[in-house]
Amino acid sequence: MYCPPPQAAQPLSSPISSLPVELLSYIFVLGAHEPVSPDIEAAEDDACQPFNSDSVKTPLVYASVSRLWRSVALRTPALYTSLCITPDLLREAATGEVLDTSPISSYLALSGNYLVDILIDARDQDWDFQDDRCVPSLYAPLFSAEHMSTVMEMLLPHLGRWRSLSILTDIYAPMHAALRPLEAYLTCYSAPHLESLRLMRCDAYAAHAFFSPVAEPEHVFLSSVTSGGILPRLHRLSLRGVPAAWGQLASVLPDCLRSLELSYHPLPTQPTVPELANLMAAAPRISQLVINGSGPALPDPTAPTLTTTPAPVLLPELKSLKLGYTSASTGLAFFRILSAPHIRSLKLEDASDLAVIVPVDAAPLIAHL
Repeated sequence: MYCPPPQAAQPLSSPISSLPVELLSYIFVLGAHEPVSPDIEAAEDDACQPFNSDSVKTPLVYASVSRLWRSVALRTPALYTSLCITPDLLREAATGEVLDTSPISSYLALSGNYLVDILIDARDQDWDFQDDRCVPSLYAPLFSAEHMSTVMEMLLPHLGRWRSLSILTDIYAPMHAALRPLEAYLTCYSAPHLESLRLMRCDAYAAHAFFSPVAEPEHVFLSSVTSGGILPRLHRLSLRGVPAAWGQLASVLPDCLRSLELSYHPLPTQPTVPELANLMAAAPRISQLVINGSGPALPDPTAPTLTTTPAPVLLPELKSLKLGYTSASTGLAFFRILSAPHIRSLKLEDASDLAVIVPVDAAPLIAHL
């Protein structure tokens, strides 16, 4: 009796391998990108990022599973649209810490023409709250201004497809290294798809320091801008501890802006009452507004009222307002230039010097409301 030779066992195929490539690619994208939380509380927190930084390397995991998955992952540009740049990219070298730029260049290339979300978190966990402008010899940031310049040189040629940009630093030097070339590119090319811009010098103490380092005029963001239209799709703007040329900023804010935050600005860099009124008037559709320890700056903070006050600015769509007042007079000056009949959430917070034991008397603010 004839017995056929045994055949080699066929490897079992996973059911997911039978999916159409387009569907598998879509599943990869869903797994790599988590939706941004719309929660207002989260939006005000430092930890709120445009994407989940833990999932940035997820596409690399997909590509290591099998030949099919690798092929699909490398042909799916939407997987590589989240760029997370942190001190983790620094490598030790004979000349000091060197930035490994290969992940940045790879993601920029693999993302093709897709819009990208960029997070540059240059904060140092070992920072001891020494400011680079006060005692430069005592603290050298791990992620230096030179590293920031290298990053911006790689990113700025792709400005036309930025969807969001978040820059977080401890001190001024790296932030300035980013803002100078960014402003030059914005002036020349604009950012047609930028929806979210978050610039944060994450040190609330700097706003009340005895020596508050004030940026030189050439470092004030947007100081060289002479025309509007450079941020036509901006929906969210957050400036924490980062001064701007407030007049120029008002000229570039689009009507579609929905969220505005100004926080922790030293007194010499805070917007005045007219400047703050112009900013709000330039964004009549905002629904979230945060003014926290950022003015308005008054000519005489001890005076009970201003001699001249701009007409109140009507913000009919404003739903959430947080005011961090440094004195009762600054709080009153703000409320006198604001008309928001549909506010649903109002938060008042003492944003005065953290070293002052006696809190600001908020009774005049409550009485005004």
